[in-house]
Amino acid sequence: MAGTPTSHPIATVGALIANRRGELLMIRTHKWSDLWGIPGGKIKGGETCEAALRREIMEETSLRLEDIRFVMIQDCIEPAEFETSAHFLLVNYVARTSEDTATVILNDEAEEFRWLTPEGAMGLPLNQPTRALINEATRLGFLSPARTRRDEIRLIGLDLPAHIGVPDEERALAQNLHADVILELMPGCEELKDDLARTIDYAAVAQRFRQLASATPRRLIETLAADIAECALREFGAICVTVEIRKRILPGVDHVAVRLTRSVWNSSANQEKLVVAANG
Repeated sequence: MAGTPTSHPIATVGALIANRRGELLMIRTHKWSDLWGIPGGKIKGGETCEAALRREIMEETSLRLEDIRFVMIQDCIEPAEFETSAHFLLVNYVARTSEDTATVILNDEAEEFRWLTPEGAMGLPLNQPTRALINEATRLGFLSPARTRRDEIRLIGLDLPAHIGVPDEERALAQNLHADVILELMPGCEELKDDLARTIDYAAVAQRFRQLASATPRRLIETLAADIAECALREFGAICVTVEIRKRILPGVDHVAVRLTRSVWNSSANQEKLVVAANG
């Protein structure tokens, strides 16, 4: 009921979403007095913060998120701009989408959207939590061009010798898997000054991944993909890595594959801390 304060804080998630050009998605909603803000919503019981964020953004914008990074938690107690009396805990992130701007499809919670530079977004009549989030994300460097740009090194069709399979007899045989590995760079390509020491040595990467695949028998290609992603972040200075591993095993199927993305900003340990903070 409007005007009746909630008996306990409501945990919500929301994100500043950047496209490939570094523009931010801003939405205008009647729930915040027709001011501009970010998409997001309530965390359901049993959801992690990141799972809730992905679900809410898909429901409200039809966008898929990449490189989700935690920024801050805001106490938002009885905001005058909100349509009803409430006490929110706002778990705020930045994220990216590689989808085209035309892909945005708003549900009935918002009236319109715009893609704007961070400076352009600050020129809108924003609700106060969104203005605070942009200020903090800017202060932390999350909205700098180097962070919103996506410069990559791609190893496509990498041969990986491995002993892998659930049955012991399958795992005993040497197999040749194929992988695509995408490594995101920091800094960007124009900042490398044509200096090998400033970038990722993809020959060394390929050699290390082959050694990692062959060193230990595994039951699941999921395990190998996770091991390769961890190695890329820990040993080669990638800030984000996407790994797809393909295996020919099923009759009548070209291959089965697993694909995952990991970054230096979204470790599982950090997610557990956020769930505790948001849900008390």
